[in-house]
Amino acid sequence: MAGKITANELRAARFLCDELWNPIGLPMQLGSTDGPEHPLPADEYDGYLNKIMLELKAGASTEQLRDLLIQFEQHILGREGKADRRDKFLDELRNSITPV
Repeated sequence: MAGKITANELRAARFLCDELWNPIGLPMQLGSTDGPEHPLPADEYDGYLNKIMLELKAGASTEQLRDLLIQFEQHILGREGKADRRDKFLDELRNSITPV
């Protein structure tokens, strides 16, 4: 894996995660949305997002990234996300990442 994730990229990924992927299904605290109705901390998925973004920057295919998300969902989080939301998340994430 090569590359580095910028603060802006991580911020964008957090937003996309909250809007599109978010397999836990609870809203995240993203600045103006802090409070009891947004119980997940903003960094809840950072470990997963960093791994996905580094793989993306290293040239991973959409299929490889999809498999990684499914692995996170099923084996780590114990939940399976929706395929259409997963694919939309990957498309949007790919557009927000600066290539290496």
